[in-house]
Amino acid sequence: MIIIFSNSVDEHALTVVQKLKKNHNEDSIILDLSKITKAYINAYYDNTTQPDFWLEFAKKKLLNLKDVKSFWWRRPQPLTLLPEIKKSSHQQFALSEWSTALNGFWESTDGLWINDIENDSRAEHKSYQLKIAQNVGLKIPDTLITNNPSRAIEFSEKYNGDIIFKSFLATEEEWRETRPLKKEFLKVIDSVRFAPVIFQEYVKDSRDLRITIIGDDIFAAEAQSNKKYEFDWRMTNISWKKHDLPSDIADKLLKLMRTMGLEYGAIDMKLTSNNEYSFLEINPAGQFLFSEIEAKLPISNSLASKLASGEKT
Repeated sequence: MIIIFSNSVDEHALTVVQKLKKNHNEDSIILDLSKITKAYINAYYDNTTQPDFWLEFAKKKLLNLKDVKSFWWRRPQPLTLLPEIKKSSHQQFALSEWSTALNGFWESTDGLWINDIENDSRAEHKSYQLKIAQNVGLKIPDTLITNNPSRAIEFSEKYNGDIIFKSFLATEEEWRETRPLKKEFLKVIDSVRFAPVIFQEYVKDSRDLRITIIGDDIFAAEAQSNKKYEFDWRMTNISWKKHDLPSDIADKLLKLMRTMGLEYGAIDMKLTSNNEYSFLEINPAGQFLFSEIEAKLPISNSLASKLASGEKT
């Protein structure tokens, strides 16, 4: 049994569910944590046997976590409380209790995690990513993280305005693409003091790469388009083709993954006209179907195989 933390309309999760059944005859479920408060969770301890942890769904359907060989922390949904809980303080207490209880359940399992929850959370932090990338020998763009407007201006002047800026994490309500720091933004640069911003040297004359790593498997795709929003490939419909990574870059990326304790990662890099590879960031739960389909890379097959094996890298 495999558990995938996501929702029922996640195409990535659904694709892997199909591959698990077709290629490995493995049963799996997509566990939507926003609905788990409608179920029952149970843990039993005594002094004679190992503890049991199980989930109890509608129609008395039980799932013992001992029977789960692998977990994919794909797109865990936020908890939603039962509507009977009205008072704000009661809601906060219930959420705290649910979160603590569930985290204890997940931490008590012996199966493969893609990815380990703590490592996954840590890997979301851009500052940490850049430090580890630098430590393993990857080239990174010069970067400034600050909420000091004067520091941001100094950084921009250092590169004659050829810098971009981006957020740490995107939200549905306040999603922001990577942007060049144009003059109109400099006019409101004082607003930086309200929240830290990532400023980065713009890597000119470069191609975008998306590199998906699962265990020891590396799948590299290269964006190909003459007409695109050059600062963020997510902003346009571009096509992708397979890219052959040099062995030294592949080795450094694998070292990055091992250092961060990740089994899965979607890495964004730039390849300059001088054939230099520059690391931008890693997403521990990044999308892969677009590069799988267009570049004909067997990413979902690799992920299903890894989950079916239940073996850590």
